[in-house]
Amino acid sequence: MTENAAPWLSEQMTPRQRKTFATCAANLVAESGRSMADWIALARACPCETEKDRLAWLEASYGLRGMRAHVVLGAAFPASAENADDLAAALWKNPAQKALADALIAAGQLSDDVIVAQRKGYTSLSSKVQFMAVRPVRGGVRLGLALDPAVSARLEPRPKSEPLQDRLKAVVTVSELDEVLRGLIAQAWEKG
Repeated sequence: MTENAAPWLSEQMTPRQRKTFATCAANLVAESGRSMADWIALARACPCETEKDRLAWLEASYGLRGMRAHVVLGAAFPASAENADDLAAALWKNPAQKALADALIAAGQLSDDVIVAQRKGYTSLSSKVQFMAVRPVRGGVRLGLALDPAVSARLEPRPKSEPLQDRLKAVVTVSELDEVLRGLIAQAWEKG
């Protein structure tokens, strides 16, 4: 398999995430009888422009959905470091929000194995698994943590409409970083 066909080699993934994607890709090939190169060619022939539309097209045309569809699209349209920089620049336009996000991200980098990954709508931090994410909102930065919201009165349950990974159960809108938040970030990291 070529590097272009292996999005799980990305520096924005933990070893556990890379292993999960590699296993999913191997299973897809074994179960479908199509090589990853065949799946990549099919995905690149898709008439759709957005990832959401491509996902819908793969499901409608080939019954491919979920993680398998994401693996195929990741291999067909690999993200680049420049793309991550562009996503970050588009997301963090407000200098005050960017400064606060940078401080929160720095607070979450509690070990050398923490990976910061840029997504379209948020910036995530993972160790073994994702334990934290930040995104801009009116009034500050929305912090999502892989904690039970009952851990602190500062936290609230993540609404289903919140565009963060499901494992981030608690959220809070932050206007400044304080010691309580540093402690909560450390708890989320320790659990991850």
